Amino acid sequence: MPTSGWRLSCTHCAFESATSGRDLAESMASTHESATGHSVSICQQSST
Repeated sequence: MPTSGWRLSCTHCAFESATSGRDLAESMASTHESATGHSVSICQQSST
């Protein structure tokens, strides 16, 4: 069964994370951006 998730990666440092929920991904990105002033990109990934 295919699964999808969301991958976060900071454009300024080594911060990376992955989660299954878009809302959680956005929350984690927002937290990192607020704490550091960095920019975090979120992309959807899927595996089959």
